[in-house]
Amino acid sequence: MTWVAGVDGCKGGWFAVFFESDTKECRIERFQHLPDVLNSPPSAQVIAIDIPIGLLDRAEPGGRACDREARKLLGQPRARSVFSPPVRQALQYDNNYRKALLENRRSSPHSVGISKQAHALFSKIREANALPESELKTRVFEVHPEVCFFQMNDCRPLRHSKKAQQQAGIKERRLVLAKTAFGKVASSVLDDRLQGVSQDDALDAVAACWTAFTNSQSRTNPKVWGIAHDLALALRRSEVIPRPCAHFQILRVVPNH
Repeated sequence: MTWVAGVDGCKGGWFAVFFESDTKECRIERFQHLPDVLNSPPSAQVIAIDIPIGLLDRAEPGGRACDREARKLLGQPRARSVFSPPVRQALQYDNNYRKALLENRRSSPHSVGISKQAHALFSKIREANALPESELKTRVFEVHPEVCFFQMNDCRPLRHSKKAQQQAGIKERRLVLAKTAFGKVASSVLDDRLQGVSQDDALDAVAACWTAFTNSQSRTNPKVWGIAHDLALALRRSEVIPRPCAHFQILRVVPNH
């Protein structure tokens, strides 16, 4: 049995969707701490997390190379959903936005700031980047849900934001998921949604799980790379962050031969 997992931050912790590729069994759980996701049964072979993994020491305009590539891929207005994470040393100021902003600005001559959205996620970013290197090199990957949905939607960005009025964004994402094997998973997750987990958090975790599943299939069958193959190769080549865990797995993992 091969289990995979998609994880998204939620109120007070993390929401995980586990999926078994043979039986199509789905399990959901809310965790207070991210390491618990990795250690909890079922043991997932691929875990896709919607959180920046791998940070710069010197801030660059537009963030990491992978952040810039993701925005280019999505185009406006969906590119706005990709925020630039902080530099590593700014994470110590998770309770003080002004100090975090100053630390980020003085990390490089570019004087790059950080958004309050990014600062609100400091504790979760720190938790993800503290995971063991052995996990980050093998089964834990960063994803961005908007790019996951981009892949599902035949490499087309979605029209509506997650917070669109009259749930237009929620409905659109459910329709896109319905085209995949994860349509029933999405319905099940939303029907049994746990306390503290919003609809968009739930759907982002399902999208991340879809990417983890695709990743696991790609490892055993290269023919399933699909339409994102060339984009993934280009993205891996463009990544310049000098840490093994820093490759932004917003597209399917492709060996860079």
